[in-house]
Amino acid sequence: SHIMRFKVDNYGLRLLIGIMLWDFFSSGSLLGIASLSSKASMLSKVYFRREIIPLSANIIASLTLLFNMIVLFVFLLFHGLYPTKLWLLVPFYVLPIALMLIGFSFFLGALNLFYGDVQHIWDVVKQLGFWATPIIYPISIVPQDAQYFFRLNPFACCIEAVRLILINNSRPSLWSLAYSLTVSVVVLFVGYYVFLRKEPQFAEVI
Repeated sequence: SHIMRFKVDNYGLRLLIGIMLWDFFSSGSLLGIASLSSKASMLSKVYFRREIIPLSANIIASLTLLFNMIVLFVFLLFHGLYPTKLWLLVPFYVLPIALMLIGFSFFLGALNLFYGDVQHIWDVVKQLGFWATPIIYPISIVPQDAQYFFRLNPFACCIEAVRLILINNSRPSLWSLAYSLTVSVVVLFVGYYVFLRKEPQFAEVI
């Protein structure tokens, strides 16, 4: 905040929340991409529900998030921010990120078996997504006319909502939750659809 010359209360906590939630999606998607290719021998020899593989990778990312949340709550207590009933809303705003993670894991994990450059392309897309999401900067420094487009980013909606709940003890708008859930469900269904279409060819490409 000193380098970019903007003043934000509890900037360290806001940054920690943003990085923690983005890392959940970022690291989880990388595990999801590599999940099928890393289990190639199992896919070609044993039949089982293939969905289990990317889902298990997402569970690993979820456990990491849970551990990070515990650390975050310790920092919140250290800053004099104590639990309230509103904190119970946090899982509802993490849910859209989790659903998008599952959808992208299905989609990208399946494509990665057919096209080896998927992971490299995804690395570039993630970098663009990181800077398009107000994680290290507050959305208030974005020009007023452009803030509307930033708020169309479902990750921005979820991250800002969690910050409002934990730091400001304020209730986020239901619109942000409804919008984020709608986008995440669409991503989940599209990703799963592509996964099911590609699944019969898994053994062939391996």
